[in-house]
Amino acid sequence: MAGKPIAMKKIRQILQMLKRGNSQKEIHRNTKVSINTIKAYKRKISSSRMGIDQMLKMDDLKLSKVFSSGVRPKKMINATGN
Repeated sequence: MAGKPIAMKKIRQILQMLKRGNSQKEIHRNTKVSINTIKAYKRKISSSRMGIDQMLKMDDLKLSKVFSSGVRPKKMINATGN
């Protein structure tokens, strides 16, 4: 994740594929995102207090904060008043 930034469209694609149960290898092959990044995203999802469905409903700004920082989604939403 320390490399070049990943477009929100691609993050949403990864979330959709994880939701469908695609393997990390399948996601990597389809998105060209490294397996380590996919693993890191899975860790962020499982450590959050939200499910993939809730994340997919977030606007791009909030979702980008979830995947670009150590901020947990519930805390971030509470801080913004949503």
